[in-house]
Amino acid sequence: MSVLPPSFAAQSSGVRLRIRAFLARIVLGSYLAGLGTSAVLGGGYLYFRGDSSQAEAQTSVTRVARQTIVQSVKATGKVTFASEQTLRFNQKGTVTKVFFKEGDRVKQGQIIAELDKSSVLADVRSAQLAVGASALQLEQLRNDREKTVQDAMSALDVSREKLPVDLATAERAVTEKQSALEQAILDLEKQENTELQSLAMTAQTTIADADDLLDSFYDVLTRSADSRPANGYELEISHFLYNDPVKRQELEYVYLDAVNTVNAMHQAYGNALSSQRNPGVILQALTDAHVLAKNISLLAEKTYVMMQGATTDTSLFTVDDLNALRSTVAANRSAAMGLISSIETAQANLDAVSSDEGIPSVTLRTKEDAVRSAQNALTLAQDNLRVLETQSPGDLRSKQSALESAIGGTDINIKLKQNDVAQRSASLQKTSKVLKDYELRSPFDGILTHLDYKVGDNLLDTGDTEYAVLQNPDFIVVTIPLDQVDVVRVRTGLSASIILDALPGQTFTGIIDQIDPAPIEQSGVVSYNVSVKLPTPKDLTILSGMTATVQIETAKKENALAVPNLAIRRDASGAATVQKTTGESVTVETGMTDGRITEILSGLQEGDSVVAMNVSASAANTGAATASRSSASEVGVE
Repeated sequence: MSVLPPSFAAQSSGVRLRIRAFLARIVLGSYLAGLGTSAVLGGGYLYFRGDSSQAEAQTSVTRVARQTIVQSVKATGKVTFASEQTLRFNQKGTVTKVFFKEGDRVKQGQIIAELDKSSVLADVRSAQLAVGASALQLEQLRNDREKTVQDAMSALDVSREKLPVDLATAERAVTEKQSALEQAILDLEKQENTELQSLAMTAQTTIADADDLLDSFYDVLTRSADSRPANGYELEISHFLYNDPVKRQELEYVYLDAVNTVNAMHQAYGNALSSQRNPGVILQALTDAHVLAKNISLLAEKTYVMMQGATTDTSLFTVDDLNALRSTVAANRSAAMGLISSIETAQANLDAVSSDEGIPSVTLRTKEDAVRSAQNALTLAQDNLRVLETQSPGDLRSKQSALESAIGGTDINIKLKQNDVAQRSASLQKTSKVLKDYELRSPFDGILTHLDYKVGDNLLDTGDTEYAVLQNPDFIVVTIPLDQVDVVRVRTGLSASIILDALPGQTFTGIIDQIDPAPIEQSGVVSYNVSVKLPTPKDLTILSGMTATVQIETAKKENALAVPNLAIRRDASGAATVQKTTGESVTVETGMTDGRITEILSGLQEGDSVVAMNVSASAANTGAATASRSSASEVGVE
């Protein structure tokens, strides 16, 4: 039996579409070239013979019926066993035991052969003895610790019985110092509230002073005795005060900013700042007041600059009038600078009150010192109480130290011995693990198909030339190459039919176990290896390397309305038509096809009779034109 080489199998699957298209062009060309000749010869033949059997032999009538359509992928591959491994020792030495022979079945974990491990066993025994000795010493240390601790605690308890009076006095001292600390904290909080109130009043006063300054600026700029409007936005600057419209406009913007700021503070705080104690709110109020004071200071500067271009008039606006206004502006400017200074001082004081980084007032510092002194006094009293609780007059300290020393020293010795036991145990485990290197164990259930080792073999002489081969014959794998068109149609878990070339009369069933994503490119054709796994058939000889043909069902549709492919005609646009026996040509919508029959989705009804090309012409004298038309139709359908 001839078997296609794997390279050909891989190429043929990917090339078949191009071959099919190439044949279609050849057949179609032959069909067109021979169509004229066939028509002339056939027409003359029918004219002179008057025989219609030739035409009848080229077509047949079929009925539209319900059928099952199956799509599949087919490829050829090689058989391998699911598990196969070459086994070697990890150590050099002399083989002392061989427990199996070639052909024997072994279980996972069973020892196949052993090397001489007498020296390793001696090391293991020595390590076991060392671990046992250290463990006994650790147990003795733990027993000694219990006795030492008990003796020291008994002596300590005796000394503690003498402390009731001293403890009562120390407890009263702690209570008194605690009360003093609480009072000092209350005094500090009261002072902080007092200073926070002062800082809040600074922000509240800034708002009032800003209103007064804005009223004054309004009077200066409008040269009117009228009160500043309630919204404060209406400002008509006297034309005597400026000769530069740009400076006038700048001044109006600055005035508007100042009015907006003071109005915003009125809306945000009103008159509630005097009762505010929240440092965060006060800080924000001082920040807003600082902006307001700077805006008014800028208003004074802009007003003074604009008034440099003022124009006096002998009757309506005299030099004395201008000097008086400038004097008012200068005073307002000084007042604004004073506001800025007082707010910045308040901000610094607020930082001192609310954090440890600032410089508090003398009074606040005194209160803080009092709290620290009270805290120190309380700590000292608590320390004294703790001393009395742990030490007796005269010898309590020494007994406590003896107890701590006994516990600490014994615990250190126990810890060191625990580490020693752990190290010796680790050494034992490491030495015991080396024993496995002197044993050749089965990694899985299987059959020994090859075994070189014999008792007495010295692996120092043979090197790595000796080995054993273990196979698991319970499962076999058929690996097939699928081209990129077919591989996307399959997935793991799909069922597959398998026929071995060595057993042509039998079909086996497997499932797709793995799809290798790594591409294999040969002669420009890309394919992917697909592994199909199946249980090894009983009572049959199947060997690794045998050739098998695999067919994978990729899609199936039952009870589909279908017609033969050769009943379907397609035009250049791809539209499909079918000719009924009545002579009517019907446009149809097609669905799934298996290459022989095609599903009809619309256009025909079950039981309709249609005309199909007869590819198995019964007439012995079927002409070349018939063969050409049949081939062309088949290629066109697929």
